[in-house]
Amino acid sequence: MLPLIASLSSQYSLLQQGDQLWCEDKYKEAMSVWRDVADEQHSGLKALVEYRLMLGTSNMTWMINGLKGDQALMDCAPEDPLCVLARIDRELIFDTIGFPADLAYATELLPYIESALPEAHQNRSLWLNQIPNTPESLNSSGFGTCFTLDKTILPIPQRTSISFGGFATKKQGLGGSIFLSLPNLNGFKYTTSISISTKSSGHMFHHLESTSTYWFFIETMLRRGLYYQYIVDQYASFLIDHGNIRIAPGYRWETGSAWLGAELRWDEGLDKASRGHGVIGGVFWHPNQSWNWSHRFNATWLDYQHFRWTQTLSYVSNGPAIRISTDLAPNSEAPWWRLPTAGGGQLLRIATLQRFRSDLLLTSTVEWRFLRDKMIGFVVFSETAYTPKTTYFGSGVGIRLRTSPDTESLLSLDFGYGTTGPNVYLGVGEFF
Repeated sequence: MLPLIASLSSQYSLLQQGDQLWCEDKYKEAMSVWRDVADEQHSGLKALVEYRLMLGTSNMTWMINGLKGDQALMDCAPEDPLCVLARIDRELIFDTIGFPADLAYATELLPYIESALPEAHQNRSLWLNQIPNTPESLNSSGFGTCFTLDKTILPIPQRTSISFGGFATKKQGLGGSIFLSLPNLNGFKYTTSISISTKSSGHMFHHLESTSTYWFFIETMLRRGLYYQYIVDQYASFLIDHGNIRIAPGYRWETGSAWLGAELRWDEGLDKASRGHGVIGGVFWHPNQSWNWSHRFNATWLDYQHFRWTQTLSYVSNGPAIRISTDLAPNSEAPWWRLPTAGGGQLLRIATLQRFRSDLLLTSTVEWRFLRDKMIGFVVFSETAYTPKTTYFGSGVGIRLRTSPDTESLLSLDFGYGTTGPNVYLGVGEFF
């Protein structure tokens, strides 16, 4: 095996610098360093960079990075140590982010980089469990930093996500939406969404939140929405305008967060305007990877008395998943469209849009998820709802198409039948 060409040493050192920054959770800095290396014309370096960029680019561009890396490998000389390292790292990175990978092939290639890239050989041997994890086997070169920091695999941050949606229904008309999430924005995370339809409805939503221990969020919403009342087996629809601004400070700990703030709200519908200014708050608890519990409330007393609290408990695993929700607005004087509702993807997927609305609404969903770590998965589910006037049951099956390692880039298609009849639900991400 030939030693690493001296002219490439500086670029390879820069690549390792980016690897070290990544292991130290300095993702933005690492991506910037890797992109500087990407200008190098060497095919092996190009492939090494493109596979690394897959760890942090958006759900719209990670596939392009992978294709560029594979294309660069096709131009690589078989005996070039950087090309061999790129082939090894491809399998390791693909395995880390949940894509099919051939780790046995990566192991077979290890001897071919031992003399030219000894530190990389040591790190990859440790990564592939070919040598024991001992102080003597550790070094702080490139990805070796992850092991010195007790990280057995590469950290993967939340990635920038862009998604589009469309709908064509009798009730909502023809329309579309776009959603953007920026989770790593200099100490903040930002989400926004916009939708519009041929029924003169739509919305514009913004949410900015700090990521520190003592945090705060600012949220705005402008919406002209279609709201439905189900009366004597018939739907009546109403266009309602509303806008709100929410501001709340909070505290975040390792397994949860809590917040308390204010809301300025204005509603106009049925030739009447009303103010819903008041107080908002909540607690979120996430004791482990499977369990989540949340409690949220909002209250107002200006134009009318209204207090609503929502409590949700969920359990998610590679097999069973359960969600139970209690939504109450006792003795509310608020406009009817502010009462708890479910259906059409909100808490329930088979019941039609806003099929249930009540001051007391209990819902539950139980499902079993198959092949969650594969590109194509399946689910079977059942769902129930209870109000003082009715009880609902539904069940069905679904298909999951994973277009990226994260659940936000999962396309879901569910078919089911309930006491309200059949329905088809198309969404992005798991239902919960």
